[in-house]
Amino acid sequence: MNQFYKLLDLKLTSAFPLLDLVRLEYRDVPQIEICNVEVSPILRGAQRVTPGFQVSKGNCLVDVANTARYFIRNGDQINVEPAPEANMAAVSLHLTDTALGVLLLQRGVLLLKGAAVTNGREAMVFAGGAATGKSTLAFHFCRQGWELLGDRFCALEIRGNNVFVYPIQRRLMLWQDILDVYGEGHIRYEPVTPFMGKFFVEPGCSNQVEAFPLTKLIFLENDNRGRPECVGLKPMEALKWIVNTTYASQFIEEMVDIELFFNLRYVVALNVPTWLLVRPNKGCHPRALAKLIGQASLTN
Repeated sequence: MNQFYKLLDLKLTSAFPLLDLVRLEYRDVPQIEICNVEVSPILRGAQRVTPGFQVSKGNCLVDVANTARYFIRNGDQINVEPAPEANMAAVSLHLTDTALGVLLLQRGVLLLKGAAVTNGREAMVFAGGAATGKSTLAFHFCRQGWELLGDRFCALEIRGNNVFVYPIQRRLMLWQDILDVYGEGHIRYEPVTPFMGKFFVEPGCSNQVEAFPLTKLIFLENDNRGRPECVGLKPMEALKWIVNTTYASQFIEEMVDIELFFNLRYVVALNVPTWLLVRPNKGCHPRALAKLIGQASLTN
């Protein structure tokens, strides 16, 4: 039986569980449908083909080996065909992280690879490459009373000269060593998949779907030189970081109006070199880095 969910301000129905989204109890006409049906391995008229992705105007085929094929169409439909040997947790993970991300891009939503938190008044986003501490820092701030808006990617909306962040995911993905530092006995968590080594954590989220104004956009970078520091970025420097950390940036020209990026010159960004991975067993403590971020002054 299909379940109903909320995604940004959209109603969604899915044949697969979507534990990261807010579930709706009432039934209504959905704007997005996710179906369990057969999916062709070839996308006709594909304009760009890379390993695992085929893209044409308004369509995208994502093929995750030994897991599932996902056909995303016109920003309102996802067809999913799980592989016979697929682990269903992995099917749902790629549905939530990859397929829904592509669908939002098709709808013109700007996504950054990162995690977002809110204190109820404003939002803060941690963006960057893999293993730079995005989820770790979001988890730390959630432990300090902030609420999670998203992990793996976050959804931005431009309103005039301001940028807002929507709630999009309710769980963080963390490695075991982070759970060890914060005391796993006091944290509810479960494996993401049987073989991945990461765990889902629910740090506390609001059921609200309102967007919060973005006041800090923090880019995390691994840098083995010197100590962690916050460096204010000029608008064009920030723009370069934004483009580089855009979700599925290899398809941005087909899916999102590139001019949207230039409106983000109004966002003040911080570059946070971490010199070592933001992981406790590597010697860089998230508490210290979070304090540095909290004290940073933002100037245009």
